[in-house]
Amino acid sequence: MDLGFAFLPQFRGKGYAYEAAAATLNHGRSALGLSRVVALVSPENRDSLHLLARLGLEFERMVMPPTEALEVCLMATSPGTQRADAASTALPRTRPA
Repeated sequence: MDLGFAFLPQFRGKGYAYEAAAATLNHGRSALGLSRVVALVSPENRDSLHLLARLGLEFERMVMPPTEALEVCLMATSPGTQRADAASTALPRTRPA
């Protein structure tokens, strides 16, 4: 299962993404029995990378989606992972322009 979110600029930075994504992950684990959830995110999108890390997703590898021109980060939960502190999760380095 893939976790995704997008907000209009006026609704960013208010905690909505964290609240909605955390509830979605909780439902996926408890009601649906999901043991793995992934998210694809641009390596330049530091805010989303940190949010996903707070939710317990960890950087797994770079992937090239078939319809994209650039690689993206594959973030994933580990079985049994509930939450991770963003500071303890290794995030990918942004590539130089």
